[in-house]
Amino acid sequence: MKSIEVDNKSLKDVLPKNYASLDLDKRILGDVVDIFTNDWHKTLKADFILANPPFNYHLWNQERLVDDPRWKYGLPPVENANYAWIQHMINYYRK
Repeated sequence: MKSIEVDNKSLKDVLPKNYASLDLDKRILGDVVDIFTNDWHKTLKADFILANPPFNYHLWNQERLVDDPRWKYGLPPVENANYAWIQHMINYYRK
């Protein structure tokens, strides 16, 4: 089973349309899922990663994740989650 992590309320409306053709199961918990602090796939190692993260997102709870093992290339800046998303995805890529 494949799953989709959702980090934006507005994505709930477009997920069924965007992912229906890809035959992916939707996994949405509540209104918002914060995948940085509620990591569903801690042991996952993937051969490929398909992602459409909300780049330039500012409220990503950096203060709660200072010592997170996903930050292999340094702690991403508090004001911009772009580097957090990139490192989050790299962390799950099978090497």
